Amino acid sequence: MTDKFKIRFECVKAPKPFVGLNGYEQGSVYQGRKYNGMYEISVKWGNGEQTKLIERKLFNEFFQEIDVNEDNKDKRNMSLCV
Repeated sequence: MTDKFKIRFECVKAPKPFVGLNGYEQGSVYQGRKYNGMYEISVKWGNGEQTKLIERKLFNEFFQEIDVNEDNKDKRNMSLCV
């Protein structure tokens, strides 16, 4: 069963400490979920740490979504080259 809300995203601009999104580094890729126009994100997704729920405007200021299907497609193509 896949999580249709699951996303991967890249940090394109490191958030300032006063924004409340500590730990994100520019150029790094993270996992999260997107639903109802909100983004649920965490520096270490799935390890029990508290997640943050942020609005699209704030998300777009610091992050960019990576197409999960494109990422899987790249992995499949790479496995064919081996």
